[in-house]
Amino acid sequence: MANQSIASTQMQDYVPTIIAGQTLEKMRADAIFSKLAYVDYSNDLKNKGETVQIPKLSTFTAKKKIAHTPAELQDMNSDSVSVTLSNLYYTQFLLEDLTLTTTNQNLIARLSNSAGNALIEQIESDFIGLFDNAYVAGTGTITTSNSATSVTGVGTAFTALKIGYKIKTAAGEIREITGITDDTNLTVDSAFTAAESGVSFSFLQQSVYANGSIIDDASIVNARKILRSQKTSMSGLVLVSNLDDYASLLNNSTFKSADSVNATMLRDGAAGRMRGFDVFESNFMLKSYSPAFNPNAIGAAFRVLKTPAKDVVASGVINDTETGLALRYVVTYDQANMGYRVGLDILCGMSVIDPEQIVLISEAIA
Repeated sequence: MANQSIASTQMQDYVPTIIAGQTLEKMRADAIFSKLAYVDYSNDLKNKGETVQIPKLSTFTAKKKIAHTPAELQDMNSDSVSVTLSNLYYTQFLLEDLTLTTTNQNLIARLSNSAGNALIEQIESDFIGLFDNAYVAGTGTITTSNSATSVTGVGTAFTALKIGYKIKTAAGEIREITGITDDTNLTVDSAFTAAESGVSFSFLQQSVYANGSIIDDASIVNARKILRSQKTSMSGLVLVSNLDDYASLLNNSTFKSADSVNATMLRDGAAGRMRGFDVFESNFMLKSYSPAFNPNAIGAAFRVLKTPAKDVVASGVINDTETGLALRYVVTYDQANMGYRVGLDILCGMSVIDPEQIVLISEAIA
C-alpha cells in the first residue's frame, strides 16, 4: 500500500501524484528482490553519495537462567553495515498541459507503465549485481604466482571448495578454480597478474549443476546443504531463477511428479516451493547462475532526495510500505519547451550483509 506525502495542494500536484502512484504500483508488481531483501527506509532527506547504516541483526545466544541473578540483555543491533546511496535513477518527460492530461487516463497509464519498467529494472539489476560480490572469507593464507596457475595455501581447507568456485585474492584478483589437489594446493584458470605471498583470500559459494548445463534437483539439494552447514535458518529461504533455469525446473520430472507442487506447476506454470526454497522467476536475472539465499543476506537503503529549492511547480514523495521503495516527483515549468517537465527519481544503495547465507547455483565447467 502506498503512503502519500505531498508538498503542495495546488492543482499541479494532481497529475504528477497520480503518475507517481501508478508508477510505484508498476514497480511493486515487477519487484522480486525489493520484496525479499532487508530494506531500510527513512524519510530523511539525503544526497547521492551519502552513507547510511543498515542494522545487522545479531546472533542471539540462549542463556540458562541462574536463580536470583538478573537476566542478561542481548543487543539486537550490535552491528551494522555501511551502505552508500550511490544510485540515483530518474526518468523525465514533458507534458504541455497538466489540466488536459487529467482527462487522459490512457496517457497517464502509458507514462506510468514506461517509467515503472525503466526504474524497477535498474533497481532489480543492482540487487542482482550484489551476488557477483558475495565472497566468503577463506581459512588460512595463500601464495599465488604471476607465471603459473598453481595456488598454495597455509592452514587452508581447499578440499571444502569445489571446481568452478571463484577465488579472490587480497589484491582483488579473481580466478576460477579448475583443480583441487589437496587442502593446500589448487589450480586456477589463468595466472595472476601479480604474485602474492601469505595473503588472505575469499571465495564465492557455489553449487554446480550435476548435469552440466541444466539446473537440477541435486544442485538445489547441495545448495541447501551448503546453507545449512552455515547454520542458515530454513525459514524463508528463497531461490531466484533466471529464465532458462526456471524453464528447466518446470520441466524437471522429479518436481513435476511431486504431489505438493505438481498441480501448481501444471495449472499456473509456477515452480512454487522446492526442497525448502520458495522459488521465484526474474526476467531481470541475466546471469549464468541462480542465487539461493536467506533474504537477510542482502540489504538496501532507500532515501528521499533533497528537493530543489527553486523553479518547482509541485513536488512530493510516495513510498511503498511493502518494498520500501520511495519515489519522488518534481514538476518544473520548462520555458524553452513550453511545457511542464515531470521528473520521477529514486535514491538507493545496496549491500551484501552476510555472504555466508548465499549460494550461487551455476553451470559446471565442461
